[in-house]
Amino acid sequence: MNPSDFYIEACPGCRQLNRVPRFRGRDSLVRCGRCGRKFGNPFTTAAPRKLATSDPRVGWAVQGFAAVCFIALCVVAFGEWTRLTRVKHNLDEQIRREDQSHAGILEERRVVFEKRLGDSETIHRARMGDSNYLSGATASHRRDVELLRRTAHDPAYARSVMETNLLQMERLGKDPRVSARDALAEVARLASPPGSRIEVTLQDNLFLVKVAFRMSSLSAQEAGAVTKHHTPAEMRREVETLSAQVIRELFDYCGTRGIARLQVSCNHAVHQSLEPPDGSTEEESRYLRARTKVVMDRLYRVGFDPAAASLIADWRRASVSQIVARMKVDYDGFDRLTITPSHFPTPQGRDPDLTLKF
Repeated sequence: MNPSDFYIEACPGCRQLNRVPRFRGRDSLVRCGRCGRKFGNPFTTAAPRKLATSDPRVGWAVQGFAAVCFIALCVVAFGEWTRLTRVKHNLDEQIRREDQSHAGILEERRVVFEKRLGDSETIHRARMGDSNYLSGATASHRRDVELLRRTAHDPAYARSVMETNLLQMERLGKDPRVSARDALAEVARLASPPGSRIEVTLQDNLFLVKVAFRMSSLSAQEAGAVTKHHTPAEMRREVETLSAQVIRELFDYCGTRGIARLQVSCNHAVHQSLEPPDGSTEEESRYLRARTKVVMDRLYRVGFDPAAASLIADWRRASVSQIVARMKVDYDGFDRLTITPSHFPTPQGRDPDLTLKF
């Protein structure tokens, strides 16, 4: 034998070294040469173990459980496949209906377009064969008819708010059931800014027309007791311009006949405060100002006499500077107005619902 086929093994009992062959068969034992004790050979290979079952019914149960699980998985998979097939069928049917609807809409639009195109071509051929149309006689006749209808104040041609108001004013003037005073008051209401207060009184067979309007109805950032201006002089200039615009609208709609005088007042929400007493501290002054209430007060009032109104021939084309130069200031409240940084807890953004002052 080859020396490599042996190995040295110590006896576990007497520790005697023994020369032992490497392979002596499966499950073989080695005997010690001194004490005769047997010990195992580490180079032997053990036979593979077999799975032992105590009861053959256990294997049948495992196989049956596996079969049931497989059948259940098959049923679930078939159900999901059926559901997905049904969903796919519904989606295909919905897409088909949408395609049919879209095709129908496109067909309707095509028919309408072709009909419109055919009508346009028919009208164009008829115009090209009409000598009156080519010479301009038809357009001239149409213009004359429109001019006559507009001169007769046909309501069909009232396109703007101003034209509608003019027709309404004309109906009021022709209505025998409406007095001249009521008609003038209604016309002034239509010509004034929204939410204005109107008053018409008879004075020496003529009418005194008073109009009080809110500054916030014509200018932005003026609602409530706040303003976008930093000084009273700056605010006065804007109020003069707004008052002139209101006067121009009123005279343009109402005319100047029968009016003895026109008064226009500009109202604004202000904090009505009391002056702190002498010797009060800054904290006491701030407390007194914080307890003030917001009221609507008249800031500016101007008047326009018939003599000054007669100098303006066309009120619709009159400039604001012309009107400002001719109107008379009856009241100027900016001398006692103070503009300070707001520290009041009152809600801003709207005017108090109070009666406007003339």
